[in-house]
Amino acid sequence: MQITLEEVVAGLGRELRPDESVGRPHMADVLVSKGYAKDMREAFDRYLGEDAPAYVSVPRISPEEACGWIREAGGTPVLAHPGIYGDDDLVRRILEEAKPAGIEVFHSDHEQAEEERYQAMADQYGLIVTGGSDFHGARQGIVFHGHIGSRSVPVSVLGELKRGSSES
Repeated sequence: MQITLEEVVAGLGRELRPDESVGRPHMADVLVSKGYAKDMREAFDRYLGEDAPAYVSVPRISPEEACGWIREAGGTPVLAHPGIYGDDDLVRRILEEAKPAGIEVFHSDHEQAEEERYQAMADQYGLIVTGGSDFHGARQGIVFHGHIGSRSVPVSVLGELKRGSSES
């Protein structure tokens, strides 16, 4: 399969901004447009997802480093979408070792049972409970994660997050 960076950037319909990067969804768009995959899901399943031929595992920082950097920058670290990890032992390890201030209990990909488990973890560890749609846009008619506004938390969470950043 031949795909060029120029094709991927052209798929954006505009110039690539200096602070912007190209990701797998952009590449998937080209795979679909060139007929290598019938839709985004197939592009990820066959070519771009973990263990697929075109997947590249980029170097990552540890959760401890991430939480430290977020605190250094004046932010409040939150463990995002724990249900996607598929490993509650890992989630607990991150909570115990990295010590984020919050956990995303309410997420478009979480079932009610997961939300209940993560709410219990938030209570156990004294964490701020966050949530959101995690909208990543729509490509070929498929909305990634959830529609904007499909998940929400009370506005008081903003105050908790702000206080969390000043306590770090």
